[in-house]
Amino acid sequence: MFEQGIFANKSLRIGLLEYANTKPILFGMGSIPLDRRPQITLATPSAVVEMLCRGDLDAGVVSSVECFRRDGLVIVPGIGIAASGEVMSVKLFAAKELSRVRSVALDRGSRSAAALTRILLAELYGAQPEFVSCKPELDTMLLSCDAALLIGDSALTSSAPPGVDVFDLGREWYQLTGLPFVYALCAVRDPLLVGEVYGLLITSVEKGQQRLGEVVRLEAERLGLEPEVLDHYFRGVLRYVLTPEDEAGLRKFVELAAAHGLVAPSADRSICVAQRRFQ
Repeated sequence: MFEQGIFANKSLRIGLLEYANTKPILFGMGSIPLDRRPQITLATPSAVVEMLCRGDLDAGVVSSVECFRRDGLVIVPGIGIAASGEVMSVKLFAAKELSRVRSVALDRGSRSAAALTRILLAELYGAQPEFVSCKPELDTMLLSCDAALLIGDSALTSSAPPGVDVFDLGREWYQLTGLPFVYALCAVRDPLLVGEVYGLLITSVEKGQQRLGEVVRLEAERLGLEPEVLDHYFRGVLRYVLTPEDEAGLRKFVELAAAHGLVAPSADRSICVAQRRFQ
């Protein structure tokens, strides 16, 4: 493994999520020759997209919804974070029946998951609660709100207090649509970088898959989870190379996000993110 920011090639700056879900990509980059490794920044989804839009990054793994909210972001097809049904790291903790929830504390690092929460509560439960952005501390969030959204490592490691139900939002999305959900996409600001970034990331994904045993062991130690849990998470839940089914799920998400005022009605829905479209 390697430390953040010590790469030989400083010309390409890429932002990855600071959670377990991008560690296979990060570990894979550690297998790339020094002269091809980019400079890596690890941050929350909300921070990565802000740095990318400011020009502090050349590319980033960003919340999928932001690609349809922000001008100037170009999707790198073929690479993202998706799951069919259960996702494990996007969870809503509710102290009331979801149809009766009147307030929701949103993990302040979330963007796509926050939009997904709004859509699911409205579509499945007829709920239109107030939403508040909060630091991801479950007990504190539930002191002031009826429900709390956690993403990433906090969702993986948090246990529900007595009387609180837990909803995996990937499973809820599948119940609503029968489709996978794309939580994150890779984006760049300069369209001329699409090919280079795709090549770097697809190589990192492939090499990271070869090091999954190491990723599982180290992440299990870091998070205090059983290795079997993370092995299932990385091998059986998450998907980094996007498929035509993922593309259909993303298109449905943008459609519903527009219907609920979470992206502009004019947001481009001619989405081509599956790997087969890029090759």
